[in-house]
Amino acid sequence: MVVIRSDLLSTFSLRTVKIDCYFDDTWCGNGSGFLYEKQSKIYLITNRHIVTGKNVLTQKHLHKSACEPNKIKIHLLYLENGQPKKEDGTLTLYENDQPRWLQYKDNIDVVAIDTNYSKPALLKVFTDSELTNQEIYPGHEVLIVGYPGFLLKSQAASWIEKFDTFPIWKKGNIASEPILSLDDSPLLIDSATRPGMSGSAVLTNIPTLREDESGIRIVPHIELIGIYSGRLTSPEFDFQDNRVEIEDDMTKSLFFNQIGMVYGMNTINKLFEK
Repeated sequence: MVVIRSDLLSTFSLRTVKIDCYFDDTWCGNGSGFLYEKQSKIYLITNRHIVTGKNVLTQKHLHKSACEPNKIKIHLLYLENGQPKKEDGTLTLYENDQPRWLQYKDNIDVVAIDTNYSKPALLKVFTDSELTNQEIYPGHEVLIVGYPGFLLKSQAASWIEKFDTFPIWKKGNIASEPILSLDDSPLLIDSATRPGMSGSAVLTNIPTLREDESGIRIVPHIELIGIYSGRLTSPEFDFQDNRVEIEDDMTKSLFFNQIGMVYGMNTINKLFEK
C-alpha cells in the first residue's frame, strides 16, 4: 500500500468536491464544486445549471430525459493516516418545495448550498483570507481543478482508480480583459476543459519573488479567483450527463471551442449579501 505524504499533496485538491446529481434514485449527471467557509458556515459552491438540470440562459434541459435533480451526492476528500479517503454525503436541494441554495440572479450560473458541516481538522476549505489580492491580466495562467467524470471509466488498469480519487488540474490562460467582468459578467479563459468540470475552482498561478536565507527565489503563488461555468458556446457541455443530441451543425463546430467562462469571487460573494 502506497502512503501519500500529506505535505506533498496540494491542499487545493482537498477543497474540491465531486458532485453526482439525482432525481430520487435516477442519476442526472455529475459536476464539480468546492468548499467555501463564509459567515461561520461551510458552503458548497457550484453552478446553477448543475442543481437545476437546465441551461441558465435558455432553460433547456441538459438531460435527454428532462431530469431535474432534487438531491446531490457530494464526495468529500481528505487524508486519514496518509491515505486518501472520501466521505460521501447527500444534500437535498429543496425544502417545502423551495430551493435550499443561495442564488444572486436567475441568469448568474452560481449557487451556494449550506452543507451543515462543521470544520473537522481533516476537512480543507477556502476562506476569504485566501482570495486573490493580485491584479490579473489577459495571458495570466489559471488552473481549473475539478472532476471530468467520464475520463477514467473506460480504463481497465488497476492504478487508474487512484487518479479518480483526486481532481484533475487543467491549465489555461485568461482570455479577456478582467475589467469587463466587474459587472458580474463572466471572465473568459482559454482552456481545453472536459465534461464534468463545471463548478470547478479556478485558481491563479502568478509567480512571485520570495527572499529567504538562501537568497531571492521565484515561487508559485496560487489563489482562488472564481468558479468555472462551462464553455462560452454551451455551458452544459461541461456537465457530464446523458446529453441531448446536438442537431445544429454550427453548435457541433463550436463544441470544440476552448473558450470557457469563470464567475469571479466578487460575484460569488454577492450570494451572501441577502
